[in-house]
Amino acid sequence: MTGRLCVSKHKSNHDRRLDDDFESFKKFNRSLEWSCETGDPGTLEFTPNSTWPDIVYYNSFTQANMGWKIRVIDSFNQRICEDLFSHCASFKAQIKVTVIP
Repeated sequence: MTGRLCVSKHKSNHDRRLDDDFESFKKFNRSLEWSCETGDPGTLEFTPNSTWPDIVYYNSFTQANMGWKIRVIDSFNQRICEDLFSHCASFKAQIKVTVIP
């Protein structure tokens, strides 16, 4: 594990059977209690293999509007990279996601 661990939990007096009654995920998410350990941010580094799907998604519940998709490719080809990405020169086969508190 890297960085700080943040956990969301139901409030102790909340009836979990009512979770489906929220109008949106945002409202449900705001009903939870959040607690984060102290510490510095970390870097999440991983190397996908051939069993991963073509697209994986990441997001952050602590930073609004942070997240997107990661395209996973089995082998690197400059032409394919140029078709998919505008900045191919900085493309790396290994992906690093920086976690910011």
